[in-house]
Amino acid sequence: MPPSTKPASTRIINPSDASLTALHRSWRRFKAGLALFIAGATALMTISTYHPALYFISLIVLFSGFVIAMSGYLAILWQRLKVMNPAARKRNRE
Repeated sequence: MPPSTKPASTRIINPSDASLTALHRSWRRFKAGLALFIAGATALMTISTYHPALYFISLIVLFSGFVIAMSGYLAILWQRLKVMNPAARKRNRE
């Protein structure tokens, strides 16, 4: 299939496009990680003073949420940078 000659703003987005699906998955992973991070931070500030085990559990939840959120964020950032690549735009025009 030849590359489209239409500007990117006028192209119809195909919902089955792999990059669009990957972007949605990345956002979902980022939001889930952020929710875990917030839950871990809340637990760390509120219930971690009652028992040392709760302190370590809340730290594990906090850092797990951070890792999941950052993996989603890096995937989103990578997708944005791929779209902004001027070399890819030149190839699509030719």
